Amino acid sequence: MTAQEADLLARLHAADVAVDDLARKAKRIRDRVVRLDESQRSEMPTFSGLWTKDAVQLHLERVEEWVRTPTRAANRRRLEALGIRGTAIKPEVLDDSDLLDRVLGDVEHIISTCPFVKPHLVEDECLPAWLSKGPEEARQKLSQVKNGVEGYKRLNAIRLAPKHHEELMKRAASDPEKLPAAQTTAKQIESVQQYGIAVPDSESVESLEAALAGVSEDLLTLQSQFPAQLESLRPSLKDLPLTDAQKVVAAEAEKCTRKYDTLLAEWQRLERTLRLLGIDSTDAGAPRTLAGLEEQIKEFRRQCSAKVGDEGMSLLAFLQGDADFPPDLTLEAIRRALLSLRPLIVVSSKTGVQDA
Repeated sequence: MTAQEADLLARLHAADVAVDDLARKAKRIRDRVVRLDESQRSEMPTFSGLWTKDAVQLHLERVEEWVRTPTRAANRRRLEALGIRGTAIKPEVLDDSDLLDRVLGDVEHIISTCPFVKPHLVEDECLPAWLSKGPEEARQKLSQVKNGVEGYKRLNAIRLAPKHHEELMKRAASDPEKLPAAQTTAKQIESVQQYGIAVPDSESVESLEAALAGVSEDLLTLQSQFPAQLESLRPSLKDLPLTDAQKVVAAEAEKCTRKYDTLLAEWQRLERTLRLLGIDSTDAGAPRTLAGLEEQIKEFRRQCSAKVGDEGMSLLAFLQGDADFPPDLTLEAIRRALLSLRPLIVVSSKTGVQDA
């Protein structure tokens, strides 16, 4: 191939690329123009002159500049029809009708499945703010809202004071990642209200969250481990302000926990004693409730007493440091008690088990 032929081919290739670029640009502009109504299209600039590359480029730029204004106006009207009036929406969002189709399609899907989300979705903190950050931000956030539809439904179903409901829905709508936390807070409000505790709707949820979390955790502890004590406490919680209820519930939970820990230590000593005496106790571990623990301690004591007698149990309590020396034990009673405890003492000394 001669140099002249190579130069000709290079020129033809460059011209082909330029034509393709112009054709793609013309198609994009045409797609935007056909979205306009007939009266608007009639005002489109017409081409005149020679069909040169520069002339075509200039014409396309004129049409693109012309179509931008009616396209933006039309797309802004589409947003306003949904109640979205953000003035900071990026121009590229208003310029791209195809993108806006997808955004509005997402919005319509969300509204059709969760109509109660719409008032929050169109507020300045939500969709307008997302659109002001660009199309990708808006699509990502709307996708998160779509994926969380069931969560929004559950949040909406929780019975709350209107002000608290509004605050939590707005929080979850403006940032879909906060939906799980909003659900948790709503459930905490619902839970404490079931005990008659007064949650002041004059205060924001945000200002109440620390107290809600604390009282909810303590109520859960009482409910799971100390249900009888919780039921006894319930009447005193009725109409009690949240901050006062938090102190009352925390004090009861602490008291019950201390009592449980004391009984658990006794349960552990008795359980070890039974094992050293060769009596199978339990493989299930200590009961989680006070009532269950007290009942099992009573049974453990009965089994130990059956094995070593009341005198042996009295002396054992002294040796373990749980009681004073029984003053009514005679020398003969002490001898009998030591004889009954001898197997336990022997095994303990051989195995090295402490606090037998």
